[in-house]
Amino acid sequence: MLSELFESAARIHGLRAGPAGAELDEFAHVLSEVGYAQITARRHLRAAEHFVSWAHRHGIAVSGLSEQALDRFGRHMPRCRCAQYGHSDRSLLHGARLFFRHLKDSGTIKVAAVASPIPEPALLMTFREWMHRQRGACASTVDNYAIHIRELLRHVGLELDKLDARGLRQFVMEGSKTCGWAAAKKRTTALRMFVRFLIAEGKCAVGLDVSFRQACVARGQPSPDGYTAAVAGSAASAS
Repeated sequence: MLSELFESAARIHGLRAGPAGAELDEFAHVLSEVGYAQITARRHLRAAEHFVSWAHRHGIAVSGLSEQALDRFGRHMPRCRCAQYGHSDRSLLHGARLFFRHLKDSGTIKVAAVASPIPEPALLMTFREWMHRQRGACASTVDNYAIHIRELLRHVGLELDKLDARGLRQFVMEGSKTCGWAAAKKRTTALRMFVRFLIAEGKCAVGLDVSFRQACVARGQPSPDGYTAAVAGSAASAS
């Protein structure tokens, strides 16, 4: 919710009173749940608000947003002279893309089914069942994991048997550049659970979950239990 990111009642009211108030409120909640730092989440919300405002001026409803509209908005940003937003940094288009993806995932935007080389629904459905059966995980937890897993599947395609610790670590590092380390820690946790599922299903190498954790610790990246190379070094010095 917007109240998780903003203290100003006027700012929260301004966002909620706009043409996509409910959608921005839910987007704020998702950003918080995934683990974005407050300053990063606010920047993504600002970009989403700009996208919605631009679309509204062009007669495009939130439910009518499309990839084409997003591309047009991307061309608008370098030359933006909007009174409320000024000249916008093109890098903020990432926030608009995240918002557009959220609208699709939430069903606000109806997207025609297209053939995909990645069997996301079937694989994620099996993962959800495994998480519920083996871990007793609730739906909201798996939904948060699924955000990172979908991104991984888009990155690696069907070659799940070729996953290795180095590639997974690099995937986390790339995500941390835009999401921050808090989100990177949640991404690491989601990937380790997904890897354990793949191991159980015979779809990747046994022991990959352990080697992935060790690779993260070796590079000082956040592991699911917060253990890093820096922590390891401090423990060694104290012993």
